[in-house]
Amino acid sequence: MTAVAASKPSSSKETLETSTATAATMGTGNENLEAQLATKDCLAEVLCRQGKHAEAEALLRDALETRKTVLGQSQEHSDMRRTMNNLAGTLIPDDTAEAEMLFRQVLEADKKALGPEHIDTITSMNNVAEMLSRRGKPEEAVEMQRRAVKTSQTVRGLDHHETVALMDNLRELLRRQGNTEEAEHMLREMPVLHHKAMERQNEHDEEEVSQRKALALCQTDVERITASKNLAELLEKKGRYQEAEGFLRQSVKLSTSVSGGQDQSLQSSKRGLGVVLSMQHKYKEAEEVFRSLLVV
Repeated sequence: MTAVAASKPSSSKETLETSTATAATMGTGNENLEAQLATKDCLAEVLCRQGKHAEAEALLRDALETRKTVLGQSQEHSDMRRTMNNLAGTLIPDDTAEAEMLFRQVLEADKKALGPEHIDTITSMNNVAEMLSRRGKPEEAVEMQRRAVKTSQTVRGLDHHETVALMDNLRELLRRQGNTEEAEHMLREMPVLHHKAMERQNEHDEEEVSQRKALALCQTDVERITASKNLAELLEKKGRYQEAEGFLRQSVKLSTSVSGGQDQSLQSSKRGLGVVLSMQHKYKEAEEVFRSLLVV
C-alpha cells in the first residue's frame, strides 16, 4: 500500500478534471494567480516523483502561504485542501509527523466542506491510514482503513475499482499488523472483485461512444477543442492515459492555432496534457509543460 501510487487512491488529488476546471476560471487578478498556483501543485508532484523533494516542498509551501495571505483561503477551500494534501505527500520520505498532521487536517477539512461520504474524504482516510502505518501505529491504521473501505462500499459499491483498491490497501495493512488470517482471506477474494470491477468499468462505454460522436460532429475548431478535452477527461478517468494524451495534444494544437498561444483554453489543455503525461511516468516532459505555463 502506498499513499502516492497512481494506481491506487492517491495522496494527490490532482486529476485532469480538477486541473482543467481550475484553468477554465482564468481571467485577471486573483483568477490568474489561482491558475498559476494550480500549475505549481502539478509541477511539485512531478518534481516529487523524480526525487526532487526539496524543490517540490518549496513550491508547495510558497503556494500554501500565497493561498492563506493573498487569497485568504481557509482550509475548507478546495484549492487549499489540494495544496495541503500535495505538501503532505511530498513530506512523506523526510517528515512523516508533519505529513500525518497535514493529512489529518485535510481529512477534517474534507468532512466539513464535502461531508463524511464524499470520495475526497474517502481518499483522505486512505492517506491518513497509510501515514499511521508508516509511523508505527498499525491498530489505528487498520481502523481508519476499515472506515474508508466501508464508506466506499456504501457510496460506490463493493465492486467499484476504487473500493477494490482500498480493500487491497486494507489487506496490506492487515499483513503488516500480523493479521495474516484475515489478510489471506481477503487475498483469496481479490481476483473475483478485480474481475467484477473491470466489468463494471467497461459498462460505461455508452458515454464514450456519445463523446466520440460529439467530436465527429463538431463544425468549428472551437467546438473540437472542447469536445477533445471532454473525451480526454473521460479516457483519463478510465485509466487510458495514452489515448487521453492524443486528444489533449490535438486540443493544444487547435487552441494554439485559434488563439496564437494566449488563450485560457490553451492553458487548460496544456495543464491537462501535463497531468496525463505524469500519469504515464513521462515526468520530464510533464515538467517542461508545467514550467512553460508558469512563465506565460
